[in-house]
Amino acid sequence: MNEPLRTIGELEQTLLSRKKTDRAGLPGLEKGRKEVIAAGAIIIRTIMETFGMPSVLVSDRGVREGVLIDRRRGHDECDELVGTRSEHV
Repeated sequence: MNEPLRTIGELEQTLLSRKKTDRAGLPGLEKGRKEVIAAGAIIIRTIMETFGMPSVLVSDRGVREGVLIDRRRGHDECDELVGTRSEHV
């Protein structure tokens, strides 16, 4: 198992071993995230395992900001995502 995947697994176990009220005091955890943070760790680990991803890049920016950055850099593959999103919003 690679280091980032092992780290996510350890974090997942730490989060699952704590009560939601105890998670609230974790450094860097935004208010209101204690309810969903363990599920988020499980989702990230599952995605990494399923797709064989050696690591992931976590950003505190929004999806729209990422799309704008990709477009500015010339990554046209996001055009399809932008069109899909505007059709469903």
